[in-house]
Amino acid sequence: MKTVISIVIFIRAKSSLQHRLFKALLQENYTQFNDLLLHNNVRWLSKGNVLQRFFNLLNEIELFLIQSTHLPAEDYHKFISNNSNVATITFLTDVFQYISSFNLKLHGNQKLICHLVSEVNCFCRKISFFLQDVGNERLHFPNSKKVVDEKDEIDIRNFTKFLDSLKT
Repeated sequence: MKTVISIVIFIRAKSSLQHRLFKALLQENYTQFNDLLLHNNVRWLSKGNVLQRFFNLLNEIELFLIQSTHLPAEDYHKFISNNSNVATITFLTDVFQYISSFNLKLHGNQKLICHLVSEVNCFCRKISFFLQDVGNERLHFPNSKKVVDEKDEIDIRNFTKFLDSLKT
């Protein structure tokens, strides 16, 4: 996550010229989005949105880093070129989508504590289900499934530790 945020900051905030060049590259390639999102520490759930946008623009980001002459761009390109890192990014993207939807279920007026406890228990059961599926190499994570299906050498069982700590 730290490296993804560093890449986003490198593209968006280090130099206004770099940011304009990246936006021009996105317009040139007729992408769905016209910019990357910045992470906001105050709203930690914005990480999910940043990761989703980063994943959607991954090819354009890689192209931009290849074309860049700055020294950190080479390191960031190596990071993105690693299939294991891309699988981790997609896994985090999917997990944060589930966490965001869980968070939305807990918000609102007129919610009884029994309903909130029920939502928390349901989310814990969902994570247990995900743990079993990751152990059996079945995925309920759409972005991760795309990457794992394309690249067979990725071991998805590494994500069980993260899911287990999330459940705890």
